[in-house]
Amino acid sequence: MPNRKPPSAASLLRPEVLCSIARSSGLIARHSHKFDASSFVLSLLGAVSRGASSLNHIAVGLASFAPRAMSRQAMAGRFSEKSSAFLGGVISSVVAARGGKVFASLSGMPFTRILVEDSTVVSMFRGNAAAFPNNGNGKVDTAGCKLDLITDLLSGEAVAARFCAAREPDQKLASEIFLHCREGDLVLRDMGYFCAHVLDDMDTRGVYWMSRLPAGVSLRDRRGRPLLEMLKAARRNRVDVWVEVGSRTPLHCRLVATRLSEEQAAANRRERKRSSHKRGATTKREALVRDGWSLVVTSVPKEMLPARSVWDVYAQRWSIEIGFRAIKQSSNTAKALGHKSSEHHIKALVLATALLMVLGMKVHARLRAAPEAGGAASLEKICDAFADYLLRRNRHTLDEPFDPDPRHIAHDKRSRLTLRQSITLSLG
Repeated sequence: MPNRKPPSAASLLRPEVLCSIARSSGLIARHSHKFDASSFVLSLLGAVSRGASSLNHIAVGLASFAPRAMSRQAMAGRFSEKSSAFLGGVISSVVAARGGKVFASLSGMPFTRILVEDSTVVSMFRGNAAAFPNNGNGKVDTAGCKLDLITDLLSGEAVAARFCAAREPDQKLASEIFLHCREGDLVLRDMGYFCAHVLDDMDTRGVYWMSRLPAGVSLRDRRGRPLLEMLKAARRNRVDVWVEVGSRTPLHCRLVATRLSEEQAAANRRERKRSSHKRGATTKREALVRDGWSLVVTSVPKEMLPARSVWDVYAQRWSIEIGFRAIKQSSNTAKALGHKSSEHHIKALVLATALLMVLGMKVHARLRAAPEAGGAASLEKICDAFADYLLRRNRHTLDEPFDPDPRHIAHDKRSRLTLRQSITLSLG
């Protein structure tokens, strides 16, 4: 049974737990009136929320929680491999304390968990490019990194969050899911994470998966017909067949293809032709045919999940994109990273952003369980309100609960469809 008591900064970031992590990581060796683990974390969360992240700003923020103030020079000495290890440990600790709330919309699914993995690029001042090279535009060096996040749709909370190099491709990150998934889980993947041998390994471990089909991946049904021939021969608006993906070591899975509306198909084809013209390339006929369909491949058998439910489940993958948008809107990370600094100072700010996102998701899951929320709490509004709540904390108010007015965190009533609803309808 999830805890429905309003959370507080002290309950989410328990000082005794943070102190233990700080000592095990080497960040703190002995007691100090100027620096402790809880104050350090809260000052970093305030720095990325405000966008004021210089060493002096962090030292001033720390003074709101510690009995005595620390100098800028002393604060600089606290950023090292130990601070990165400490913040990574804090994220892992917060992730491990899960509430177990199941969302009603997915409560009947035959899976232990429904895991979604995706990453977002965090850009920063280009003067940090030596330590954090980004994928530039070929003219100037750019700086940035990636935040890779795995969430569970059944609990609404994060399972893992980690810091990655911006140039590290998503396919290279695909196998990291094995550190967190277990038998009976369903893993939803974006096309960037599509890797046939990783998906095959999931099958052998009893982990189900679901992914959009990338454009460059070949596919044939059991009669040997390629994808283009299958789609052109389709008489119904939905195709649900077992197929082989790839040619060298085929991946055996299920294809669920849904015909898009004429308007959506025409829009997709216009965009493809515009993109091809811009690159000076010729639009392929097969690509134009595919633009009339939405294609999902999965290992989930038909008896567990009918075709229509496949689309309903996969559409929920968009929730992680909402999470990334929520943290970027509620924090001032872009401003906080808009200056040159040491590698470990910058990394601490990025990890603090990841921690702020994990905390926002945890609070969202807990508040959704409250009867007055009615399951309609907005993640974006909760992240906004929670960031403001943290900014108003000091050492005397850490136990005050975060208990926002339900009217201020509810989804707005719209006359138009949401993006997720539009996607679901377009998929049929």
